[in-house]
Amino acid sequence: MRSTRLRLPSPAMMVALLALFVALTGGAYAAAKIGAADIKLNAVRSKHIKAKEVKLTDLAPVRKFRRVVFPGPAQTVLRLAGLEVTLVCAIDGINQRAQLTARTTVDNAYVDLGVVSGTQASPVSFWTGNSDFDVSEPLDIDQNRFTGRGTLVYSRAGGQVVSVTLGWFSGLITPCQAHGVALGG
Repeated sequence: MRSTRLRLPSPAMMVALLALFVALTGGAYAAAKIGAADIKLNAVRSKHIKAKEVKLTDLAPVRKFRRVVFPGPAQTVLRLAGLEVTLVCAIDGINQRAQLTARTTVDNAYVDLGVVSGTQASPVSFWTGNSDFDVSEPLDIDQNRFTGRGTLVYSRAGGQVVSVTLGWFSGLITPCQAHGVALGG
């Protein structure tokens, strides 16, 4: 009878098994030890991300808002990451006029606002920016227009950015309205 005796693997096989073990466990170790704080700013670019791998909801919270306001005190439409947008429905002669205002809770914030207002036949557009947006300086979004739509981008020290697409409407017998989508925080 032949006895089966266990032979030790060759040195080459030992090196190969060790390399396989390190390769299989190294990725798990790295995934457990490397977090968001370990990645340098701007180290991950769009070229590093495969198509359709990252969805908008993966990047930042999306907040939809809609507010209908009758004449009276200001009401908060949106509050996100230090940005606050309020709506007042003011009486302007026989019309009700929406007054949209943006404020910040911190000094030295940055804000850009681009708006198109008026009618489709005769639109009026304007842009304003403030690289030193402070608590004491409210931003007039509606610019005394009854209707309009636009985009507001707000950022503050520390890298928090909020992008808001909004619209507003007011008129003779309709209540004042503001609606939109905010992304960021």
